[in-house]
Amino acid sequence: MKAGLVINLKKEESQKITKEIVDYLIQNDIEPFFIKEEKEYLGYNNYGNLEENKEKMDFIIALGGDGTILRTVKILREIEIPTIGINLGSLGFLTTFSKEERIKAIEDFLKKEVVIEKRMLIKVNFKKEEIFVLNDVTINMGASLRMIEIKLYVDDELINRFNGDGVIVATPTGSTAYSLAAGGPIVHPASEVFIITPIAPHLLSSRPLILPAGFKLKLLLGEKNSPANLVLDGQRVFLLNLGEEVFLEKAKNYFLLVNKKERTYFDILKRKLKWGS
Repeated sequence: MKAGLVINLKKEESQKITKEIVDYLIQNDIEPFFIKEEKEYLGYNNYGNLEENKEKMDFIIALGGDGTILRTVKILREIEIPTIGINLGSLGFLTTFSKEERIKAIEDFLKKEVVIEKRMLIKVNFKKEEIFVLNDVTINMGASLRMIEIKLYVDDELINRFNGDGVIVATPTGSTAYSLAAGGPIVHPASEVFIITPIAPHLLSSRPLILPAGFKLKLLLGEKNSPANLVLDGQRVFLLNLGEEVFLEKAKNYFLLVNKKERTYFDILKRKLKWGS
């Protein structure tokens, strides 16, 4: 078997925990692969390059936080590989295993005593580039710090003009991220919908909107706007100019997230959001 590792090296104990996991993998005849820069930093140059061999991976181990999971999505793109998220921080909706569970999480995966969840992705087409997003697509006012207008088209029909600080288009997975902070609803990740959440809208009639994922969306700036920022999963930022169109649709592939059999999404919500406490 082959396993890819994606590591947030800024997290405390990340190097120690990585070594422990690598030792475990080797002892169980599982070949580890690393991102080029990370294996060079850790001194694992004798192991393979994950980016060049990702199609061959049996599973991925993401060590860090939710940002590490989002980086894994960027690496895998259209390839569906089960990903075990091990949380090395304090809050993580996607890194569902604690650092104390790091070895047991791998053991349970190998014994098939886990649940593999299919998480919807958004395929974004912008300036001839195709990008896959797990959490959200955001257009915000950027450097101008002035109110912007964003036009939303659904299957080529103009639905609304959002005036304010911007707009978020989130997946159900991303409903507990930026969209939630902006007043959007929490949506179960088994759903397949787009969640459109205005950011500080100028009009009270601009409310969050949930649309079936079968629609194709288009976003662009209003006619009198300064350039804005297009932000994908909080990690990639593009300058969005007047006349440039952002196309969104549900991706054909999914992100495969490994979870405990006994842990439900509601368990995670109650723990992370302190419901019922």
